[in-house]
Amino acid sequence: MQQILSIPDIHKRNDEQHNGDHAPAGDCPATPVAYRVYKRRFFGLTQLVLLNIVVSWDWLTFSAVSFHSAEYFDVSETTINWLSTGFLFAFVIISPYVKYLC
Repeated sequence: MQQILSIPDIHKRNDEQHNGDHAPAGDCPATPVAYRVYKRRFFGLTQLVLLNIVVSWDWLTFSAVSFHSAEYFDVSETTINWLSTGFLFAFVIISPYVKYLC
């Protein structure tokens, strides 16, 4: 099993290999770093993708009917457009909390 190293550990390992005698950055062999993938990150990524889809669908839905909706409800088009923009604001407020829901 390969050991997972942090950045300071990698620099320490390189220093030990060179005995404090630093070679230029291009001449130093790269140390392979192992990355771990957590399943819960995919859950958070899925939530962000779904939030983006909802916001995009909302904008597309309101853009086609804003004039007709304004006439039907007897309000200005600006009011209908602000309703659409409200979904964007909700997305901006909610999206940072997605990482805490995982």
